[in-house]
Amino acid sequence: MKILQINKFFYPNGGSETYFFALSRALEEAGHEVVHFSMKDQRNLPSPYADYFVDHIDFRSEKTLRKGLSYISSHEAAQKVARLVRDTKPDIAHVHNIAHQLTPTILTTLQSLSVPVVQTLHDYQLICPNYQLYTQNETCERCMRHRYWNAVTHRCVQDSVVASALAALEMTYHNVLKHSYERGVQQFIAPSKFLFEKLQQWGWKAEQVTHLPHFAQKARRNDLTKKRQITFIGRLTDEKGAHILLEAARHFRDVEFVFAGEGEQRARLEQIINTERLEHCRLIGFTAPEALDRLVQESMAVVVPSLWYENAPMVVYEALALGTPVIASAHGGLPELINHGTNGWTFPPGDSRALADCIQQALISPPLHIPENQYAKESHLATLLSIYESVLTKK
Repeated sequence: MKILQINKFFYPNGGSETYFFALSRALEEAGHEVVHFSMKDQRNLPSPYADYFVDHIDFRSEKTLRKGLSYISSHEAAQKVARLVRDTKPDIAHVHNIAHQLTPTILTTLQSLSVPVVQTLHDYQLICPNYQLYTQNETCERCMRHRYWNAVTHRCVQDSVVASALAALEMTYHNVLKHSYERGVQQFIAPSKFLFEKLQQWGWKAEQVTHLPHFAQKARRNDLTKKRQITFIGRLTDEKGAHILLEAARHFRDVEFVFAGEGEQRARLEQIINTERLEHCRLIGFTAPEALDRLVQESMAVVVPSLWYENAPMVVYEALALGTPVIASAHGGLPELINHGTNGWTFPPGDSRALADCIQQALISPPLHIPENQYAKESHLATLLSIYESVLTKK
């Protein structure tokens, strides 16, 4: 089978890209041919299809009318994906994150060329203008049933009325006027039951969505031993909750806390560390995958203190694959992955005292036995291929 894999970023940018590249490798290893469509960027990995990628566009820099219009619909993306399809003739397209840089316009193009589409939903982009169901430091579902004007009222995107209005307009255009996703995607994949159920609450048909957890393939190293170390991996942004872990870290001066990642919250965290002399807390920035794997396996626990509804973060899958317990906020898709006291611990979102109690458990409890390959590549791929086949038979 020839599969067209589509994602707007073609470099390691987050969990969705981790899955995107891992899935591409898994499909190729299983004997399938993979074609890619994405956006040009100096950080991109090599690809034989790079000439087909759309030109780089950065919506956070210069704001022009042309950029505003391309945020909603990209003529360039439609033309280039059409050329790629005609040249490579894929059997099916598997879409990941496409909004803004590629836009749902490509779904209409794929439909016109009789290429069926499956889409994995890595966040809440299908229903929420800022993708997070989180704004003004709290979870939010005000836009349910297409009430997207709430995004403007609450400045949900970049704390900007203009950016929020543009996002609301995009949602209205594609979900209310054009029905781009509803008509252009034959099957959605929700990695968490939480998202699967949330989509139905927001009006999406259950038969159009399949629940399929991600997979993680990691080799555990027998030569590594645990340190008195707790690790955070992710973006340093408010909704990811690194500051909640920093609050809990005040109670454990003899434990090293490592924060791997970058983001707008870094300066604030550095100031707290320096002001309060939290020498046992380190911000190490972006870290290469091999070094991250070692860091995780040497840690007593990986903490995911998210304030927003995490969907299915790859950091959890990878930590468990490496045999390291996870301490996570008890909402969104996280409780589906973490069984309290078995492969980690959960705590009420935002409660640093409860998080500290979980950290104490991780430090004093006997090692938890976390099975290998709980979320195996082979079973994931078998289910995904059956989804592809089901969609192709309806073509």
